[in-house]
Amino acid sequence: MHRRPLTDEECGLLFKSLVRLEGRKFETIALCVVPNSTALILLQDTPSRANDDFGKVIDKVKTKVGRAIMGKTGERFPPFKDESYNRILRDQEEFEEHHLQVLEMPAEAEIVDDPDDYPHLWIQPVEPRF
Repeated sequence: MHRRPLTDEECGLLFKSLVRLEGRKFETIALCVVPNSTALILLQDTPSRANDDFGKVIDKVKTKVGRAIMGKTGERFPPFKDESYNRILRDQEEFEEHHLQVLEMPAEAEIVDDPDDYPHLWIQPVEPRF
């Protein structure tokens, strides 16, 4: 959840920053930024990156984007909450459930009827490696 709803421009800024993680440290499977929340499914790119901490990487993105938003709006605090909820998906069923939740976020937020019409949604047709 965000502290306040993001504008479409702010959603785009956060989305672009999170998409940049693709292929660097992680493989992005699903990403959606809607005004009230953000969801992300990542896979570690290689075993050599096993010590990378998802939370630290996400916090860096939130800090950078938060500062940019504060600079534009004059707000004293970034629009993101300090905490993130990280979850390790353990099996195919859990993966499919969360993947579907991310896909349906724009419709659930009543932004679009068809997720394909939402510009801040990234879905990779990749099978997880369980």
